[in-house]
Amino acid sequence: MEKVFNRSIGDQISGDASMLVKDGSGKVRTKSFNARIMISNKDARIYLDFQAPVEAKGTRILTHDYNSAEKTDDQWIYLPKLKKSTRIASGNRSGSFMGGDFSYADMTQTNPASYNYKILQESSKVGSTDCWLIGETPTTQAAASETGYAKSQHWVAKDTFIILQSKTWEYNSSRIKYIKYEDIRKIKDTLIVHKFSAQTQNDGKVESDTVVQFSNVNLASNQFTQEDFSTRKLEH
Repeated sequence: MEKVFNRSIGDQISGDASMLVKDGSGKVRTKSFNARIMISNKDARIYLDFQAPVEAKGTRILTHDYNSAEKTDDQWIYLPKLKKSTRIASGNRSGSFMGGDFSYADMTQTNPASYNYKILQESSKVGSTDCWLIGETPTTQAAASETGYAKSQHWVAKDTFIILQSKTWEYNSSRIKYIKYEDIRKIKDTLIVHKFSAQTQNDGKVESDTVVQFSNVNLASNQFTQEDFSTRKLEH
């Protein structure tokens, strides 16, 4: 998995995203946001600014995703009604991200030092793409609590080292989440996933589906500075 986590996606990324959430009854809700990512020394800073619907407009989420397993990632959410930012405790990051199937922990990178990995199948297809099927289990209770996952399986493309789909088992729950990574496009010789989808099932019954589609992705350098990823910026 080292090549998966070390795959370069550039040092600065920006883009627009739409998020569609469908519940078990078929009711659909949509949200849109702008995303900015800055990577330095393998540490990632992620800033999400929601634009729609009206009740979500102005909500912002800031993540400081540290490469070191010794350092806990930091996350804050700014709610315009409260006019202040609140730190998201690590124990709450397994909760739903803006009402969808992805969690706040899904918004951060997994630190491989906190997990054990095992090749379950040397060859497993996702469509026509040959993949390794790799099992992932947390090595500490803290890692399991933060993500909410007792174990996961990942289908890793052999030609690109990109995870194409995942299956996760929630900790102390019968829920299973299926995640797909699609619409992979080359930008400046870098492969970028543009579509993320997740489906949550409970005892085989679909509870909800979420699709996040990115557009206008820009990999240009010097788009932002460290200050653009500060809590002060989050509140202004």
